[in-house]
Amino acid sequence: MHRYRLLLTDLAGFAIHSNRGTDVPGPRDEERVEGFLEMQTLLGRYHVRVQPGEIASLIESGRKWKLTLTGILSFVQNKLQEKRDQGDAVYSARLLIKAINSESDVHHWMSKSHRCNAYFERTATRAQAPFSLEELIGHLCACSRDVRARPEYVEIAAELDRLVRDAGEQFEDLENLEQRLTQLETNMIAIARAHQTEADAMQAREELEKVLAPYRINMTHEQLASLEHSFLERKLLESFDLPRLSLFYLPGPSRAAA
Repeated sequence: MHRYRLLLTDLAGFAIHSNRGTDVPGPRDEERVEGFLEMQTLLGRYHVRVQPGEIASLIESGRKWKLTLTGILSFVQNKLQEKRDQGDAVYSARLLIKAINSESDVHHWMSKSHRCNAYFERTATRAQAPFSLEELIGHLCACSRDVRARPEYVEIAAELDRLVRDAGEQFEDLENLEQRLTQLETNMIAIARAHQTEADAMQAREELEKVLAPYRINMTHEQLASLEHSFLERKLLESFDLPRLSLFYLPGPSRAAA
């Protein structure tokens, strides 16, 4: 069951989010949410249908990733443009709420955001970081060691080593560091996928189906697609004994001591 823990956590989060109907602010309260008018204008330009409470939910969901209002608006516009370019217009704000609640979607956007500091709240500083510099160095060193075990990833290991050497500087700008690690992890996943056998890919799909089967009836296509993407990436990394590079997977002092 350990291998499914993170996926089941995602499913539990979905269930909690789905049961928040009574917590949705009324129309008047929602209009007082910072950024309401800007988001309303943006969604209107793309003819997106919006139900009461959805703009507030969209903005609040972006806040949990420590995004500024500018960052949230940028994420939403990027998603709208991306779907439009795919010939798949966004007709409902519900899809955008699901996207901004998706770890993989947000990380993918972060990797393309050109390290724009205006998109992120300035909270991840030396005094406020949920882990120490020593713990950060330990995480980067462990990742480099695990990645270096396979010759295909030597360039990624070398980049991690550079981050270790500059760890003091990186610790002062964790948003930037997270974006660099996200891009490295994306590259690592692409290499692993190129070396994955058809049999292994099929086995991962079969395990995915067993886990998702009880939930499919209550989930939308977009929610299922997000969870499938997350599960298959995790399974792929597990199969090659590759680490998760993101700072999301670096335990803080309290967890390390538990």
